Amino acid sequence: MDTANLVDIVNQIAVERGINADDVFSALKRALKEAYLREYPGTNVEVEINKNAGEIYFVVRKTVVKEVKDKNKEISLSDARRYDPSIEEGIVLELTQRIGILGRIAAQTAKRVIMRVLRDAQLKAIVEYYKQWLGKVVSGKVIKVTKDRIIVELEKGNAELPKEEQVEKEFYEIGKRYKFLVKELINEEFNRRVILSRKDPEFLRALFELEVPELKGGQVEIFKIARIPGIRAKVAVRSLDKDLDPVGTFVGPKGARITAIMDELQGEKVDIVGWDLDPIEFIKKAFSPATVVSVEIDEKKKRATVKVGKEQYAIALGKEGTNVKLVSELTGYEIDLEETKDNAGSSKEA
Repeated sequence: MDTANLVDIVNQIAVERGINADDVFSALKRALKEAYLREYPGTNVEVEINKNAGEIYFVVRKTVVKEVKDKNKEISLSDARRYDPSIEEGIVLELTQRIGILGRIAAQTAKRVIMRVLRDAQLKAIVEYYKQWLGKVVSGKVIKVTKDRIIVELEKGNAELPKEEQVEKEFYEIGKRYKFLVKELINEEFNRRVILSRKDPEFLRALFELEVPELKGGQVEIFKIARIPGIRAKVAVRSLDKDLDPVGTFVGPKGARITAIMDELQGEKVDIVGWDLDPIEFIKKAFSPATVVSVEIDEKKKRATVKVGKEQYAIALGKEGTNVKLVSELTGYEIDLEETKDNAGSSKEA
């Protein structure tokens, strides 16, 4: 094992891959110490690296004794005096050994661990880089699809889209680019991962931040998101600028903004709902595209009885009750949907 070359290689890879060389050298010390102890169990040993000289060596401490019982921990007085003629029994002698002292198997083990350390250091740098993207949207290319995850090639390194963060109705084609939410960063030694999501409601919020400059500028805001991934979502919005229509702002000119988002979501419907301080009005708006006849609410129970005309009932309910579920989640009220023949009903609060 050429230590000078090894030091040069670590420094070179650190520069090329944008990783911290000190992290690699620290882990390298641990790897070499582990390999040494595997070959010489119980030894009091440390690894020293002289990066300037390109030298890696072991510092082994052995107690000087008259009769050696454990050669990994002790050295005989006669042998010790070859290094220091004046040394006496009981003294701890420090011996410097080149890493070539390791047996072939241990040396190979050290090399494998070193490569693992280099890989881990590279992954650490990638995770550190994506801290700035946490909670934001990134674009990536699908490069591998497995049973439980999808591997995505990002601008810097790879990330994973776990099964639980995938939208069931979406199809992810190898070689195609998609947008993803950087949901979580795992940064533990030898367990460093960038976790993506397309299922999280925050993915929808982050997509709107890309499409709606006024959202990033603070003129409008998203009050709440209710989402059944792959099927439908409702987004409650409000304006902080009295001259700005929040719904129109999110929909965009000729529906361009909302269309771009639904295209990215592979056809998932997205309803933009104007938030209202009045819960009755808010519930009415949330039922869009259905027209509501009347709303009665029980504030104590956080329940609302919503009446719609016969021709509006199926729309208000939604396929398999999805519309009612989303309205309930968005407004915070349990919804009792009823059909009425009176399309001119009134709204009142119980």
